[in-house]
Amino acid sequence: MAALSLACREKLSEPVPKDPEGRTYAQAIADTLASRALKGDVRAFEALADRAEGRARQVIEIEHRELRVAFRRMTREEMLTYATTGTLPPWFPREEETNP
Repeated sequence: MAALSLACREKLSEPVPKDPEGRTYAQAIADTLASRALKGDVRAFEALADRAEGRARQVIEIEHRELRVAFRRMTREEMLTYATTGTLPPWFPREEETNP
């Protein structure tokens, strides 16, 4: 785990100093988001929902037939590599090959 992620997790688990309810930072932040969401703050609602339910799945439609077929051919490992590093498999068609 990255140093910043670890520091954030540690801070969120600490109690808020002098909080009358004895909440952790995470609990206090969640309470604030919930309060704002109830007042109509859509972004606060989205933040709560994303953390509670997970982010909504994003769908990408590819109109170029050759690229659509190539993406469907990719293995799970190739997709994960592409998603995390932006590196396509060596067999994947390149732009110069798909645009005459």
